Amino acid sequence: MTTDRKPAKQANWDVLVDAPADAVWEALTTGEGLANWFPPVASTTGEGVGSGVTFSWGENMTWTSNVSVWEPGKHVQWMDDAAHMGPGATLVADWTLESEGGKTRVRLVQSGFGDDIAWDGFFEGTDIGWRYFLLNLKRYVEDHRGRNRMMAWRRITCGITREAAWKHLGQALAGSAGISAGDAVSLHVGESPVQARVEMVVPQRAMAFRIGGLANSLLFIELEGGESFGVGVYLSVYDPVAAAQVEPAFKARLESLSAALAGA
Repeated sequence: MTTDRKPAKQANWDVLVDAPADAVWEALTTGEGLANWFPPVASTTGEGVGSGVTFSWGENMTWTSNVSVWEPGKHVQWMDDAAHMGPGATLVADWTLESEGGKTRVRLVQSGFGDDIAWDGFFEGTDIGWRYFLLNLKRYVEDHRGRNRMMAWRRITCGITREAAWKHLGQALAGSAGISAGDAVSLHVGESPVQARVEMVVPQRAMAFRIGGLANSLLFIELEGGESFGVGVYLSVYDPVAAAQVEPAFKARLESLSAALAGA
């Protein structure tokens, strides 16, 4: 690590991607690559140690990380000043790529979380988010490399309980509040149901779908926050025909979800 402070917490994730390391490296280190699986907008300032990576989810959620390690095709590290979480707080995201039977094992270690209780919810949210984004990285590199993502998303303020919100989301989108990873479902994101597979479920926290019936698009829903929470809904489509087909109906679906989750 490039920080002298011993991290109070450390989290580890990994995913096996059926692609060579250079394909994954491109997805991790270029603005275009990052914008196809992580934030909707990303840019870089050059390459190597000392360069920067800017991530954006809109005007109020934009930040820049400093590249603190750079070993092409093998190892890259992002370091963030997290002073808003306490004096001297720093976040480090450390990425390593290893060849494994013709595939690439991607490992992420995030560290630098503070000791303050305020970090607990942040740590939990980071865990769920990175689990999904690694899935999205895998799906982008394996299924959609070279295509540009069209992303429709919304954060919804909830006025009902977490249990009620989870139940409504499952029933409205997948026809059941009891879905499990690996289930085949008919997903309601457009005018007509489409075939999908449940890729991830964290009960009352998050669910993700790979939508085979919509050119292998991805849908991620997260119940964000603690007692006072909101719902983030993110649809990633890599085929322009599929995007044009689903966009109007999906926006209407978001309006309906927003009204129901607000308790209207």
